[in-house]
Amino acid sequence: RVAVDTSGDAFVSGWFNSCINFPDLSLSLYAPPGAARALFVARVRGSDGTVLWARMMGGPSMNLDGQLQVDGSGDVLFVGAYMRNATFGPFELPQVSDQDNVYQGFVTKLGGSDGSFVWANWYGAPPGHTGCLGLAVEPTSGDILVSGSFRSYSWIGPLNISTPDGSEANFVMRLNSSGYAMWADAHVGTGSASGGG
Repeated sequence: RVAVDTSGDAFVSGWFNSCINFPDLSLSLYAPPGAARALFVARVRGSDGTVLWARMMGGPSMNLDGQLQVDGSGDVLFVGAYMRNATFGPFELPQVSDQDNVYQGFVTKLGGSDGSFVWANWYGAPPGHTGCLGLAVEPTSGDILVSGSFRSYSWIGPLNISTPDGSEANFVMRLNSSGYAMWADAHVGTGSASGGG
């Protein structure tokens, strides 16, 4: 995934297993023990491709990356999903389900200038999966629109969404620039569905 800021620098996200190297920084990022995939976000100077910073995130199991966007302040929003628990800099996101193979969705914000983690939030509920996939930033307010999918029901901050029959459904939620959930809406049809970006 790639997003570009107003200066022409690129923000790149993806996944790796074991280790990923950034020679420009003399930096190696190591996946947590047992992780099938860990996630990263890096800033790359647009003029010459130099990596300016790189950050690792995720937990000791499977981690999935969704979309990446830059907001009007030059900060970076990143969405995805994780199994079990996950670490985003100083923020520890919990395992919600009592089953290790259930995904929780996440949204995190990083400072564009230095890659510091500003906040990180989780979304989900046992027993079904929740995954955050699509992402857009409203240019005037800085509010964040996130789409994804869930099964049965899900906790979106203080809000609850559900399906009538335990099937998989799409959702859209709106967060303010501090990550607070303002509203969430489920889109339920027949069969299964998945909302991306």
